[in-house]
Amino acid sequence: MRTISKIAIHTASVLLIATTLACTDKEQGSTPLAQPEENISFFGAVEDGQDVATRATTPMNSTKDNYGDIYIYQKVNDEEENIQIYTVSSGQQGRLETKNEGEPLKWESANAEHTFYAWTQPYPGSDEEPAEEPTEQSGGVIMDKPTAPATYATTGKVTFGTQKETNLERFIVAKVGPLSYSEQNQYVGLHFYHPVARIVMDSVTHVRADGSFEDIDEATITFPNLPKNAELKVLSATDVPYTDVLDASESEKGITWTWEKGDSDARLYVYPFTFKEEGKANYEQPGYFTIKINVTTSGSSSATTEKVYSGTLALSQDPTEVKGNECLHIGMQVADGSVTGIYSYIKDWNTVGNQDVYQHRVPGIYTQANAEALLNGLLKEPINIPEYLLDGKEDDEVRTIRFFTHVDWSSLLEGEEVESITIPEGYILDGQGYNLILPKDFPLYGTTDN
Repeated sequence: MRTISKIAIHTASVLLIATTLACTDKEQGSTPLAQPEENISFFGAVEDGQDVATRATTPMNSTKDNYGDIYIYQKVNDEEENIQIYTVSSGQQGRLETKNEGEPLKWESANAEHTFYAWTQPYPGSDEEPAEEPTEQSGGVIMDKPTAPATYATTGKVTFGTQKETNLERFIVAKVGPLSYSEQNQYVGLHFYHPVARIVMDSVTHVRADGSFEDIDEATITFPNLPKNAELKVLSATDVPYTDVLDASESEKGITWTWEKGDSDARLYVYPFTFKEEGKANYEQPGYFTIKINVTTSGSSSATTEKVYSGTLALSQDPTEVKGNECLHIGMQVADGSVTGIYSYIKDWNTVGNQDVYQHRVPGIYTQANAEALLNGLLKEPINIPEYLLDGKEDDEVRTIRFFTHVDWSSLLEGEEVESITIPEGYILDGQGYNLILPKDFPLYGTTDN
């Protein structure tokens, strides 16, 4: 017996940058330069959350992620410009150091205004040693050739696709400034965001003609109206999460996504988009897609037939778009040539909890009202679970209660003289990764799966 009673508590990371930069007014205002040009100490962190007010920050060397070369462009008083390549230090948390012991960027004077732009340039093979050289056909970030006397370019092209095709999980951008040494001392914190959006397919389920279901492990999804690539202009960054550094191509559209269940490299990276645009037909909408899968006609048949189904995210009421530095999760059911049920929800890039859920078709728990109905059914004598919450037929040996959102029973149980809850024999509670919140030390018995 297992229980899915748990409370997910997300707390913002305490970043070393914050304490490093928390100098006193006396230190900030009166510390003289030790020399005419003082080396700048950079600290890097990647923002897991899209919303600055609630973001969770991860120091760059506190995870296994390898961001590779980090290019930092420095502008002084809107005149002098310098670029240097940095990498993440293996020592002090979040600290960046110049690549191959190169010459660090410096504070040019105590009161000069310094603005910094930083970015990575990932493409397939860029994080390997030695790194492969990109080609015109490479996905990911391919920079333009620099114009003399510049050593490195600040413009290029981003080509979208899966992680394997693009390596865009490691594409991050930061901007800070203008700053001066007299305000900062030598330290500069760089807060990086992903300017692209990430899409994860949670599940694909085929509904057969007889009403039975089968899980699909492989699919080819095509978004014909999403841009294939975008022009990158690093110095166009104005605010987080820096989607403004990308200018989507209107001439080249259509992304084909080869998806395999459980394959982390099958995540899709796209230009941030609104699912529906006014005045466009259904098949022209950014959220329109087709999905090609192999299906069987019955549970006893092993012969498969290739079929293509169409669907759209444009009908979603919440969320209605996916932004830069956000992750869109999608699950769907297909039948009769179309996607008959779809749910989607937005997560921040990494650890912040699930938000907005939208769904139809599959029986289960989608709202707090559904959660209350299930609890009331479990507390009745005898137990009476509403039929619309149960997945499977009445004569099935086991029927499933699926969660499509987080469920909070703690407030509903306040004041109730209930010591435990039991999922009856013949039923399984499937959390599907969502959380069930119960009062502290409150037992849940029965068959559960999370």
